[in-house]
Amino acid sequence: MGLRIRVYGCERMRKERLIGESIVSFATIDLELETNLWLPLEPRNTSSVKMLSNSEQVLIFIFSFFVIAEIGENYTNCKDNVEVIQLNKQQFIMPGFIDTHIHAPQFAQNGLGLDMELLDWLNTYTFPLESKFADKDFASKIYKNVIGKSKFYENTTFFIE
Repeated sequence: MGLRIRVYGCERMRKERLIGESIVSFATIDLELETNLWLPLEPRNTSSVKMLSNSEQVLIFIFSFFVIAEIGENYTNCKDNVEVIQLNKQQFIMPGFIDTHIHAPQFAQNGLGLDMELLDWLNTYTFPLESKFADKDFASKIYKNVIGKSKFYENTTFFIE
């Protein structure tokens, strides 16, 4: 289910957007944070990445397209509107494996034709197999197999074409 932290109110609070699934990074921010407190996060779809900068170095974790709130000098005015979750010493956050480019029609030939040039590989394996995807039963069987194998390989997120 992930880490859920919400920011309430604070009209003047600027939001800086970060994109990614399970981004783990060191960033610097313009805040005084108490020990073991996490930065406020709010779920959102985002499309850009912004670097944070200042003197305090803080380890931040961002999950599945979350927005990190850059509070800055407004922290004093907003701290009563921020719900913070503390992790104890036995808790940790671990990023997942994301595969953003799986071609289902080519999945069955993983590892085949490694000695071939790309065009030869496509003509020998891919194009003949792709023509079979016109049959919906065949396509359904292959896509289910792709999803099952992707889970087996412990992908936490994947995009299948």
